[in-house]
Order: sequence, then structure tokens, then C-alpha cells
Amino acid sequence: MGIARLFTQTVTLATYLGSGTFNDVFADPVAVACQVEDTIREVRNSDGDQVVSTARVFAGLSTAPDVPAVAGQFAPGSKVTVNGRTALVLSVARRDVGPTSARHVEVALT
Repeated sequence: MGIARLFTQTVTLATYLGSGTFNDVFADPVAVACQVEDTIREVRNSDGDQVVSTARVFAGLSTAPDVPAVAGQFAPGSKVTVNGRTALVLSVARRDVGPTSARHVEVALT
């Protein structure tokens, strides 16, 4: 079963799809099984700026963003509802080395 057995929590993810004429465009929200770690730490966002993250989410590798992102993927700028609050995705790191059963994605949130 691998790392997926650790994904005992759920977040709601509205994937950022891009900018529209008047507002940003998000996919319909979906539930994603994951592990949430509430911790404050400095990270680099997708632009390379150093920012403060208040939580990390670990989820299956299938949630890593493609270009362009599709629904159910943690693209930078996506909205994530976690522990009763809405956060934005700052950065996404693929952890796809090692055994297949241990591969996952690590997401830093505002």
C-alpha cells in the first residue's frame, strides 16, 4: 500500500487554471486525501521569492501539477481548504525518487 496509507486527512482543492477576463479561474473543488502538517517555515514560492508557509500537505504524486494544470492538481495559486481555513498554494515539490510506493508531492501553503 505504501505511503498512501498515511493520507488519513482530506483537504478541499480548487485548482488554479489561470487568469480570466475579470477574475482568476479555478476548477470545481474536489476532495484530496493527504497528510497535513501545520508548521510555520520559510519556503520559496514559484517565483523564487522567500515567503512564510503555515502548513504543508503531502499527497499522492497524481496531484502534482501538469502544464497546464487540470482539476485535482496542486498548481501554484490554487485554493486549499484545510483545517477550516482557505490557503493558497505557494510551491509544489515532486518527491518521485526511490520506491514507487513512497512517491508523493509536498505542497507549501500560505
